[in-house]
Amino acid sequence: MATKNQQLPLQGFNDHDAFQLDSQFAANVRNVRSLRERIVRSPGGTAMAPAPVPGVNAGQGFWVGSFVMRTTTGQQTIPHGLTVNPQAVLIMSAGTEVLNTTENDYHYGMGWTDGSTERSAYIASDNTATSNTARSYKAKLISMVGPGAGVISEANLVSTSSQDFIINWTTVDGTARRFIFCVIGLDTGFSAKVLEWTLTTGAGSVSVTGAGFTPQVVLHLYSSLSAAGTSGTALWGNGAMVVGGQWGCAIAAQDGVSPHNSTAVRNRDNCILMATTSRMTAFSASMTSMDADGFTVLKGVAPSNNTLITSLCLDGFTAVAIKTLTAATQGAPTTATTSGVGFQPTAFYTNTVLIGNGVFETDSDIFGASPMAFARPRS
Repeated sequence: MATKNQQLPLQGFNDHDAFQLDSQFAANVRNVRSLRERIVRSPGGTAMAPAPVPGVNAGQGFWVGSFVMRTTTGQQTIPHGLTVNPQAVLIMSAGTEVLNTTENDYHYGMGWTDGSTERSAYIASDNTATSNTARSYKAKLISMVGPGAGVISEANLVSTSSQDFIINWTTVDGTARRFIFCVIGLDTGFSAKVLEWTLTTGAGSVSVTGAGFTPQVVLHLYSSLSAAGTSGTALWGNGAMVVGGQWGCAIAAQDGVSPHNSTAVRNRDNCILMATTSRMTAFSASMTSMDADGFTVLKGVAPSNNTLITSLCLDGFTAVAIKTLTAATQGAPTTATTSGVGFQPTAFYTNTVLIGNGVFETDSDIFGASPMAFARPRS
């Protein structure tokens, strides 16, 4: 085979060309996947595309940003730097107008979409002597509820592109709240699907289908409602599962009582978890398996009423893991570390609740060492 020195990224190859990378240069290139197994795999960067720079190009497969919502109804264009059309969009807010600030009351929650199906769950609590709490679950990308169970901000996805995504605000209350978003995607080799299903009363397993692939990661979101809408009492849960790990966390805040009565719960035994305001488990479920068209969970404590769950199924990471981060004190700043992940993460997903005597415990989904490894090289 002829030897030729070329600069990275390599140019001028097609699907019929074969080449081998000298081992002394292997550390400079990242694993890639082709429709034809034509490249000798080696650790490092990609031979066919520029080295990924977080926040600059699409090599990581993630882009995180924030925006301030408009105060009137209508469409809003939100730019991103993914450089490919995202397969999934996640949006969350704590209801504040400025990042890194706190408020006495809260409007908290998140939503997600795979471009065609969107779901969201939010909770709210007012800073009043008698608690005024509420929750929502809707087929909206954003459906922020206010105390009293009225919707104060609501939006649907209109479209996505390689440069931005557009949402349409159908309800606003005139407050310019800030939202944080994450777009995930590759030009090929990545799959995302939003599912909605019912965690039914009674013991047993629930098999959820419709993903169209075997998920690598599944995120769950719910607010203890049997039908889309709003209701009093803040109940909100979020969970995650991968093969070999899971976590669930939940918040419950009772409506109409003085003093306020709230509960937070989390564990790594369940991917779906909800507490009662009397500090009992309202319902729970743990991962059984990732299946060819979805997943199966086993109920530990069955809900007293049927409960809608939305699940975001993802596949296309080189590696995933769930680990626990623990910050020993409530003071800031503080550093939380973990070990034993087995790879260098490019992104992670966390949800934190305060458990115990001043100890923050956070479970995290650690997403793949190099998501771009699942992108087809351009020829």
